[in-house]
Amino acid sequence: MKKTLFCDVETTGLGPVKHGVVQIAMLMDIDGYVEDRLVVKCQPFLKDYIEYEKGMPSGEKGKETQWLNFAMDLNDEFEPKDYKTPTGIPIAEILTYPEPEEVFPRVIAFLDKWINKFDKQDKAYFGAYNAKFDHDFLQAWFVKNGSGFFGSYINHRLLDPLLFLYARDWQGLIFYPNYKLPTVCDIYGIALEAHNPLSDIEATRELWYQQTGSTNIKPCCVCGKRGDQRGPDRINWYCALHYDIDVKGRQ
Repeated sequence: MKKTLFCDVETTGLGPVKHGVVQIAMLMDIDGYVEDRLVVKCQPFLKDYIEYEKGMPSGEKGKETQWLNFAMDLNDEFEPKDYKTPTGIPIAEILTYPEPEEVFPRVIAFLDKWINKFDKQDKAYFGAYNAKFDHDFLQAWFVKNGSGFFGSYINHRLLDPLLFLYARDWQGLIFYPNYKLPTVCDIYGIALEAHNPLSDIEATRELWYQQTGSTNIKPCCVCGKRGDQRGPDRINWYCALHYDIDVKGRQ
């Protein structure tokens, strides 16, 4: 049984130690099928910093990057409604999220549901676009939550479709204007709502299966249960029951 934890995190900057996690989306993929999903939002830790942007002074064009400490600078004088993180999340919205101490048990419960952390053979691969970024942030988030057991759930073998694209670029087989996820998804016809963590990771998973040529099992198009095989159109999937009824029964 092959397990892959596809994961996308939205953060307050680029440094896993200095910056915080504010959104996490996870897909538990088992043998090519999404068995479960989890999406959570949380505030940064009090020692985390938030990178934010505001307009340049004196009407100059462009933006300047500023920093604030989540504990020290979010006081009565700071107006968070006017600021957003670099990925567009309003700081005022982040302040409405639950604290990480409330969210962490939900993430652990999700992982415990599908992975036996005491079994050395029962670990998941980690899948993401630019996977080291998400992996390192999630690992740091575990540590900030007082847990050193991130490795009890994953095997640290990163599955990253971006590396396939870089390899084909190096071979001279492709050349794209950039390798940002929205650009790549547009080229490959994959639906994406940018900076929506669930949409990001669903698109990344689709891209992974396209790039590897592996089997990406879909739910039955009739009942929504795990599909057993594709229909004649090679697009729709059917469970065994509805394959007999809707495909064989109509032939």
